[in-house]
Amino acid sequence: MARWEQFNAGQGGRIVMGRFEGQSPFQGVGLVYVGGAGQLLVAGQPARRFQSKPLLSFEFDALYCEQTLCHRVEADEDHALDASQIAEVDALIVAMLTEPVIVNGVDSTGKYFASVPIESVTRVVQTTPPPSGTWRLNMDVSPTEMWVGAHCVDGEGAYLGNVDEGAWDALATTAPPASVDGEDWRWSGIQWVDARPELERLTAARDVRIAAAWAEHVSRFSAHIVMVNVGGEMRPYGCDRTTRENILAINSGIARAPGLIPNPRPFTPKGGGAEIDHTHDDFLAIYLAGLTAGDVFYVAYKAHKDAITALTDVEAIRAYDVTTGWPT
Repeated sequence: MARWEQFNAGQGGRIVMGRFEGQSPFQGVGLVYVGGAGQLLVAGQPARRFQSKPLLSFEFDALYCEQTLCHRVEADEDHALDASQIAEVDALIVAMLTEPVIVNGVDSTGKYFASVPIESVTRVVQTTPPPSGTWRLNMDVSPTEMWVGAHCVDGEGAYLGNVDEGAWDALATTAPPASVDGEDWRWSGIQWVDARPELERLTAARDVRIAAAWAEHVSRFSAHIVMVNVGGEMRPYGCDRTTRENILAINSGIARAPGLIPNPRPFTPKGGGAEIDHTHDDFLAIYLAGLTAGDVFYVAYKAHKDAITALTDVEAIRAYDVTTGWPT
């Protein structure tokens, strides 16, 4: 018993449903042919594409059978087939039902195969993967057919991305992890591993973490405020780069040409507000306060750097917390 499920005959064709139960093929059989791209379905799957010649002696634009009726269409006119023509179609269907069902499908890994016996595939598919690259059907999604780009690796396990079939040596289950400190990711057959020598891994991890400590140092020092007594009142001054460069420039001018720098000279403390007069001694006091704070922050950075350098485990280095131990 072979069941004819359904198919779309395409533009200008008809959709026929029925079943063949071993009697005359026209008893409940559906067959549609449209132009040169018709498709005969057996057991719900495509069996073969066939042309009007030479399989059948008569020509037609479209051919369809429903129950005991068999018709051909020529130039949009419907004609019933005579007995000899019906016998030809009958013999064609019987022959096709005895041949292997040829389908497009995938194996258990989701790899696509075109025009192969239905017994050789795990799942029949109606769509095709993109023409370039390596693709696998997501077998967990049904009935939707979702093609997923493969993660290809070469003979040494290096990641190639998605390249054409035959241009890779193995497929990884995932893309390699994002790089933290320049890892040389290689696929082991089970997971991604860093192929760098241990000393190189340690050095790279330390460099990255020490750089993180320095960035933390710069960020915290730049946000730091020093309090300096100016005009009989403690006032705030920033350690950010702009403020430090301004204070350094004023003090340099005072040291080289004190007569050219007004004394007092207006300047605005941190936080804005009105300018107030600052003496030459005030500017020197602000500079020295910032310099002292910078030394304290650098000592904290150096402690972090030494602690990181002393570690001998890559994961411990990466986990090292650079956000603690800073001056307030």
